[in-house]
Amino acid sequence: MTISLIADGQKKIILQESSDQEFHRCFQFQAPHVESDKVQRFKVEIRGETFLSTEQRKVMIKPYSPMTFVQTDKPIYNPGQTVQFRVITLDTSFSPVNQLYNIVELEDVHQNRIGQWVNTSSSGNILQLSHPLNSEAPVGSYAIVVWIGDNKIYHHFKVEKYVLPKFEIKMNLTDEISIVHEEYKVQVCATYTYGQPVPGKAEINVVHYNNTPISDMLVYLLEKKGWSSHRLQNLTTDSHGIASFSLNTTSLPKEDINLIVSNTPQEENTRYRVPYFNRGQHILSLIQHTAPHSKTSSSLAIQKMEKPLACGEEVSITIQYAIVGETIPKGSVDVIYLALSRGAIVQHGHMKVTVQLAGESCN
Repeated sequence: MTISLIADGQKKIILQESSDQEFHRCFQFQAPHVESDKVQRFKVEIRGETFLSTEQRKVMIKPYSPMTFVQTDKPIYNPGQTVQFRVITLDTSFSPVNQLYNIVELEDVHQNRIGQWVNTSSSGNILQLSHPLNSEAPVGSYAIVVWIGDNKIYHHFKVEKYVLPKFEIKMNLTDEISIVHEEYKVQVCATYTYGQPVPGKAEINVVHYNNTPISDMLVYLLEKKGWSSHRLQNLTTDSHGIASFSLNTTSLPKEDINLIVSNTPQEENTRYRVPYFNRGQHILSLIQHTAPHSKTSSSLAIQKMEKPLACGEEVSITIQYAIVGETIPKGSVDVIYLALSRGAIVQHGHMKVTVQLAGESCN
């Protein structure tokens, strides 16, 4: 058995091994160093005295690039306050790493350097720094710039002078509104500190009353095709706000069906002074029947768990399988499994499973 990595027309042998016994193993190897994303090919070749089997898979090799974040204790500072900030670098598993920062600098609104730290590293995986602002610091957008080699990471914050509000706004309105009310009274009063009115505009957003289901409401089931849609059925909601329907699929096209439920018979609501309701949408895919002479292959699927798995506990996982047109030696099959975490193989193995009758499953 030979495992090779093929890139740019060159072949690099990763592993070679000979065996006359059956085995199930995972092989580890170091990914090659690349400057940018690159697609390479893995080739596995099994050679015996009377046979040769090969298989190739494409894999994307990406350069290692940990992520660096900069965070300040506030988004806005007054002149004279102290800017507290920290820098952290995470690897591809989102774990902190000990990183050397060549330069950490603080720039004002004119891109002048007002603070600098050279060749600092994270102590305890987080680098914490601070810088006091001048009491006459100009207002505007400031930047923290972190240099790692030739790469720069920016984080911006603002410096503003705090002033008391020059006017006051008061609103008088009810928290609830009925769907049958045609008018909704709202009072908004804005005055300057010396009592004069303030010109302006007020906007109000409302939702359905109490977020309760709407019963006995007429809704329309539409099928959307391109830019147009046509009505399939008229539906009425029950006491729980639910409307059930069924479709005869014999006359439907052999393609995905885009279903829409709307409170108007057309998709667009062009009427005014009426309640607005969000439309529901669902894409229905039809199962295509296999041709009489098409080949049916065996299948294996893991049954979905209803609840998330708890850490540190053993659980039984149900695997449903179907074996078609194959001869099973000694009434058993090999099940090979891989457990992945964030894309990495953390556990692997295999087991022999006794084949059961059709319709049964194994744990």
